Amino acid sequence: MSAVRNKYNTTISINKEKIKARLMVEALEMRFEKLNKEKRKVVSTLPADNFELEKKIAKRANQENISIDCYEIRSKTYFENFDSPAIRNFLDNNNDTLNYHNTIMPPNGVVNFDRFAGPMFIWRDYCGVAKESLIKESTEPCAPNSVVVVTFYAQSGRNCDSLPWEIRDGNCNYKNNLEPYLEKRFAKKGWLCLWAHHYRTSSDMLMMAFTNTKKAYNFLNSDN
Repeated sequence: MSAVRNKYNTTISINKEKIKARLMVEALEMRFEKLNKEKRKVVSTLPADNFELEKKIAKRANQENISIDCYEIRSKTYFENFDSPAIRNFLDNNNDTLNYHNTIMPPNGVVNFDRFAGPMFIWRDYCGVAKESLIKESTEPCAPNSVVVVTFYAQSGRNCDSLPWEIRDGNCNYKNNLEPYLEKRFAKKGWLCLWAHHYRTSSDMLMMAFTNTKKAYNFLNSDN
């Protein structure tokens, strides 16, 4: 009984951490909408199984002039979502504002294989190690007043051979230097760090948010 209770408590703790992280992204996205009121904008995500964030945004997408682009690289998951009546109905009912793509998320600033001229809110919820290719696509330029949120596995480099050399594993190098390294890489491309959030599910995770103008930085960090 004790083992079952401990497992149950661990599951609750993990779920609470995931919910807290998602709520931070939700709050930031709503501020992004307020910052870019009346402008045409795009929200790009790697959706969770239940499309929880996307469902909330879809309710106000027409009013707030938002297009939602969701990406799922795994074909099995993509087609299973259409087998779920609830998710299929959600996608069908919002096909005027939401596109669901069975492909990788493109680099920043790209929508439907073309550059997007308006501000973007991009949540790159990778949850894997910070490979060079992922950092590169995450730091590409966007229109002014855009926001990028990245989530990376933060415990170790998992012997990944495509990590930037500054965060190659060994003596906890990856774990200790991931946050400052990402901040430096984003800053080189003009992205300002809004916040960094460390949390733990079954492993250590790091979520960081960035924007690309001083105006957005000040607004998103204010109480207005």
